[in-house]
Amino acid sequence: MTDIVALALACYRRPLDYQDRLSLAAPLPEGMDQLLWLANGSSEILDAATRQTGAKPQELLDAARFCIQQWCLVRGAAPCRVLGVEPGAPLERVKEHYRLLMRLFHPDRAAGRETWTDHYASRINEAWTALSRMPERAVQDDGQPYPRSVPVQDTVRPAEERAVKRPQPLSSRHQPGRRFRTRRRWLPRLVVWGGLTLAVMMVLGGFYLDRLSVGRSGFDPTGDGRRDRPTGGASVPTAIAAPATNPGALGPFLAAPDWQALEQREQQAQRQIAQAWEARKRWEESRQQQIVAEAALLESMRAERAELEEQVRIEQARMEQTRAEQLAVEQQRLARLQAEQARVEQVRTERELAERRRLEALQAEQAKAERLAEELRIERQRLEKLKAEQARSEQVKIAQAQAERQRLGEQLKTEKARADQAKTEQAKVERIQAERQRLEEQLKAEKARADQAKTEQAKVERIQAERQRLEEQLKAEKARAERARLEAASRAPAAPMTVAVVALEEGALTAGEVERLMSRYTRAYQRGDLNGVMALFATGPRSRIRGDYATLFAAHYVRGLWLRDLRWVYRGPSASGSGHYELKLRQRDNGELRRVEGNIRFTVQKRDNQILIEAIEYDWPES
Repeated sequence: MTDIVALALACYRRPLDYQDRLSLAAPLPEGMDQLLWLANGSSEILDAATRQTGAKPQELLDAARFCIQQWCLVRGAAPCRVLGVEPGAPLERVKEHYRLLMRLFHPDRAAGRETWTDHYASRINEAWTALSRMPERAVQDDGQPYPRSVPVQDTVRPAEERAVKRPQPLSSRHQPGRRFRTRRRWLPRLVVWGGLTLAVMMVLGGFYLDRLSVGRSGFDPTGDGRRDRPTGGASVPTAIAAPATNPGALGPFLAAPDWQALEQREQQAQRQIAQAWEARKRWEESRQQQIVAEAALLESMRAERAELEEQVRIEQARMEQTRAEQLAVEQQRLARLQAEQARVEQVRTERELAERRRLEALQAEQAKAERLAEELRIERQRLEKLKAEQARSEQVKIAQAQAERQRLGEQLKTEKARADQAKTEQAKVERIQAERQRLEEQLKAEKARADQAKTEQAKVERIQAERQRLEEQLKAEKARAERARLEAASRAPAAPMTVAVVALEEGALTAGEVERLMSRYTRAYQRGDLNGVMALFATGPRSRIRGDYATLFAAHYVRGLWLRDLRWVYRGPSASGSGHYELKLRQRDNGELRRVEGNIRFTVQKRDNQILIEAIEYDWPES
């Protein structure tokens, strides 16, 4: 099956290269049964052919039908070739081929609905009629035996590789006078024997008519031909009244023939023969004209076929050229797309690299800003501490200077009073004035140091302005990067503490000690260090608030604690301060951020050089 299917595909795809295999002179290939079943759409054969050749099913069907039309239904094909069988094939095989061809080309079938294939059914019926009546016919009309089927292993090669003689044109194979050459040999004999048979039948008919006339009127040997007519109504016919003899089987031959009637009948028969001969000649002339017209039509069809083949060749060349141009355009487009894709990938890689570098620069700037902020915070705390220490020392010195001045004033008054009493005290008064001048100079020096502290404060403000500028630049860079937006945790520095100094005595609390205690409390609170917080409380309040702190640290992450506007009042070893607090928490279960703020009050106590929180009170919102 593979050989004939491959041959059919090759002839269908390149018919010009296989004209010798599609001609009438070429023998039928083997496997016509499989080709007929394939053309009728047999699922098994179609699947097998599709797997073996790799062609599409519709192309296989079209190739099979095309080859059947070119091999079997070409003009001038013998009945055996029309049915696709060899001469002398079994009747069962002929019947099977007839049934498959009628199923394929019958006008009522789907494959035979085209009007130009309607005559195929009539040709198939004629071939079946001829072969069914002459099943043993093995030679053609011209006496040449039909060629046997040949294998098709070598038929799929192109025409230039096979040394097969090309058939003659159809016009030379179908000459007008050749078709009736055999019939003209026996036509005169048929006319002569037909005339003799007609004459004998006319003679016998005359004898039969004479016998009928003799039976009615009797035999008259005189030959005058007259019959006795009845003279009355009761007369008896002559055949009954006169005695008659029974001539037997030779009666008709004994009667006298009517030669004039026979001559007329013979002339009538001759005229009929002449008329039949003239009709035969007219029919032959019309047939010759029809053959000439068919030959001319065949020539025109051959020319049209050649023109169509040339158009098909040109169209195939144009399609190949168009396909090649389209393929070249697609390849160029694919190359452009690949180059564009490579360029886009390179640009994206460069952009990602630039973004990564910018992000790293932003991170470095942010780290630098955070470092500066931390340094600024430390510097501010140091300045605040220095300012507080300076304020305390200045207040102490001013108080001492004022007390000393008041004392010296009183002493000066006393000395003046005494100077009035005794000039000997003049030297003492001068010393007192010198001391007063020294104290005033010392006061001026303290004022100069205060001015220096103000200068340090201006320097802190400049550092804060620089920090603000860096933060604004960082925000602008984050907005341009879009991917590098990071939430900067703002840390608000604690407000400076206002300290109210009451008195200084031995063992009393100082502002530095209280500030260090609050700093330790804030750091332990932000770490969520329960033990560290509890170590800052006295034993009494520690047991009361431990549970509250443990619950808070277990349920939240502490993000920040800020104490603002704390005002402390010192009373010897104890101090109390009140202010405002702000707390940021994040819940551990759902990550929700929570912000709490309110008023807070501390009470601290110094015992045995250890500062502890005695009491804490704060506002907490109801949950």
